[in-house]
Amino acid sequence: EVACWIHARLCWYQAIDHDKLRASTALSYITRLSQVETQLREAYPRTNLQGLKDFDAVAAARPQHWLPILNQFNAWMDDEMETGRMLPKSAIRKAFTYTLNQCSALYRYTFIPLYRGRLPII
Repeated sequence: EVACWIHARLCWYQAIDHDKLRASTALSYITRLSQVETQLREAYPRTNLQGLKDFDAVAAARPQHWLPILNQFNAWMDDEMETGRMLPKSAIRKAFTYTLNQCSALYRYTFIPLYRGRLPII
């Protein structure tokens, strides 16, 4: 199973009105992932013999750049869930719960070169 970063981002975006600080922090982590993905795609502009972009290099480089951000994001979420106060049915709690529940599936984008890296990650 591979989860969708767009859905995770949407959960945090919907929580901004309820908890701007934490939602913005989460969105900044997701934005960093998106920026890294863009940088990787620009850094490896090679094409194959058919003139199509070769995304194998992007997929191979992704873990090195994504894992530090993902690990920081996950540690922050774990810490906030332990120490932060949130109403059980609040939008911010739903964003934390969704993202943490999907964490393994979200991490898989880092390691599985889906269609050899041709699918947009974020």
